[in-house]
Amino acid sequence: MVSKTFLGLTFLKLAITTCAFSAEGKIIKMTTLNWEPYYGENLKNQGVITELVNESFKRVGLRTTIEFMPWQRAMILVESGQYDILMGAYHTKDREKKFFISDPIYNVKIRIVAHKDSKIRNYKSLVDLKGFKIGVSQGFANREDFDKADYLIKDVAKSPLLNIRKLLTRRVDMIVISEEILLHRLNKFKVRDRPPLVYIDPILNESSLHLLSSKVRKSNSRIIEDFNTGIREIKKDGTYLAILKKFGFRGI
Repeated sequence: MVSKTFLGLTFLKLAITTCAFSAEGKIIKMTTLNWEPYYGENLKNQGVITELVNESFKRVGLRTTIEFMPWQRAMILVESGQYDILMGAYHTKDREKKFFISDPIYNVKIRIVAHKDSKIRNYKSLVDLKGFKIGVSQGFANREDFDKADYLIKDVAKSPLLNIRKLLTRRVDMIVISEEILLHRLNKFKVRDRPPLVYIDPILNESSLHLLSSKVRKSNSRIIEDFNTGIREIKKDGTYLAILKKFGFRGI
């Protein structure tokens, strides 16, 4: 006859093994848009942010999949709980109501960009931008007061790339865009062919990228907590900076 002690220990061992297997077997379904150079299906390892996120989840025994799609669709699918994670979103008060939001992944500088011959080179307040046609990307959070400023003329495009094209063809006077996205696109031109663009100072905003997970499922808070644990680990042991360096990015 098997002793109760033996059975108890066997059950405990089985429970621990099952829990470990369950955690390691969990696959986190992520989605986002193609947003080079930060992340995209055609980038090495799907981009620097994707690698940082994957490594963070790996540290806590979780695997990931990612699907790239238009931003608005990705937002809707995550909010409804059809995907676990929206990768690479800015933190806003409105999003706090619907999503669990992770620790920062990486800081992004958001700039206003115009042609070199623009009549404006700097602004003191948003009112100074009145009368100019400003290209913005659909669904993107830039800066709260800017996004709510209905006195500004905003021309909405489906992607930052389309906004760059509009600026180059003079269909807008200026665009709002991440500094690194702009440089990534300009670097595809030969030096002599690069369009003469300038930043309108000061910087509009510096925002951090986060993971969002819908509050439709309360258990999603655990996914965010696990990610936070993982990214803190890779920051502590130097992996975070090593990944940034590998992709040619600056530190946070």
